[in-house]
Amino acid sequence: MLAAALTFTLVLGGRGVDDCDDIVRTREGHLILACHSTSANFPAPAGRETRNMDGWIVRVDPVTQKVLWSTRLGGSAHDAVLRVALDSQGQIHATGVTKSPDFPVTDGSSYQGGDSDAFVAKLAADGRLLALSFFGGTKADLGTAIAIDPQDRVYLAGETDSPLSGRRHGFLGKKDAFVARLGEGGWAHLLGGAEDEKLTGLAVAPNGDLIASGYTLSPDLPRAGGPKGDGDAVIFKL
Repeated sequence: MLAAALTFTLVLGGRGVDDCDDIVRTREGHLILACHSTSANFPAPAGRETRNMDGWIVRVDPVTQKVLWSTRLGGSAHDAVLRVALDSQGQIHATGVTKSPDFPVTDGSSYQGGDSDAFVAKLAADGRLLALSFFGGTKADLGTAIAIDPQDRVYLAGETDSPLSGRRHGFLGKKDAFVARLGEGGWAHLLGGAEDEKLTGLAVAPNGDLIASGYTLSPDLPRAGGPKGDGDAVIFKL
């Protein structure tokens, strides 16, 4: 049986805590990473000394094993970039979580309060920030999945205990999963039962349907066969 061969290892890190949760590959073969770090010496440009965590989007050339650029997304509190996706133009879309009321949004939107907001960012291929906005309600919101359809429409998914506007499936429990389409004609759907749900994966089918995956703790969530254990994996199709 053939075994995979390790071709390179690149360590990105500084004096603090560093983590990258997602990765996509560009047409040029570069790697785009979704990261968060407390290190002031995380990949150039230099970060800043902070006791809190900042989000980072990093572009790496795996051939030269060099960081091409890194863009920091952060305010005065905890911030993390969790997922990235590419559109047909090679632009980078990202989501994650922020607890910073002074998060550097570009559209004039306001932090909605509560424990956290999700956010949505758009960057050019060279790392320039093109757009950044909050997404969420008055409680805790977390963006943990993002996908782009062939028309370059952006879809976001995650977890919330905010009463987001839009159609609701089931009823609002402790924390519900959500799926949202952003931009013109946008909408937000809540998915859940009496306990907690969270989505961490999102894909667009060829016919335009959305497939979302994550977990549920709700015994009353409509599904075949009923609950299997303390917590179950779940797949939704919209």
